[in-house]
Amino acid sequence: MYCNFQATSNEDTIWCPVCGRSAPRANNHFVIRRNCHREITSGVSRDKLTPPCPPGCQLSRVLQSIGQTYTPDCGCKSEAARMDAGTTTTEETLAVMRAEAEKRGLPFIESQARWLIELAYKLAEDQREPTRLERIRLKAMRLAVRVMN
Repeated sequence: MYCNFQATSNEDTIWCPVCGRSAPRANNHFVIRRNCHREITSGVSRDKLTPPCPPGCQLSRVLQSIGQTYTPDCGCKSEAARMDAGTTTTEETLAVMRAEAEKRGLPFIESQARWLIELAYKLAEDQREPTRLERIRLKAMRLAVRVMN
C-alpha cells in the first residue's frame, strides 16, 4: 500500500494520515508513491477502497496462478460462491476439485488440493498476498501441472 499524502493549501509539506510520514511538497503536486510505513512495519492498515476477497475468490486466484481457469461446464464458480457464503465444507470442495481434475484429465493429489483450500482461507482471513514460501510452492505446482498436461 502506498502513502496517501495530503496537505492543506498553505503547507510546504505533505503527510500520510495512516503512518504520519511527511514529505516536501514540490510544484503544488503531492502525488508521491512511497510504501506506507505503517503497512511495511505492522501490516495493520488496509486500503479501504479495495473490497475484501473471501475464500472462494482467493481459491480462484490461487488456482489461476497455477494455470487452472474456469470452463463453461465446471462447477468452480458455484463452489467458490458457496465457499464465500460459508455453506460448504473442505471435503465438499475437495470433491468438486477431484471431479474437475478427472474431467480435465489431471491427476488429483488430495494433500496439495487441501493445502490450496487452506491457503485460500488463510489469505481471505488476513487479506494478504501469498508469502515468498507460498509463492515458491505455487510455482512448483504450476510447473508440475504444465508437465502433466
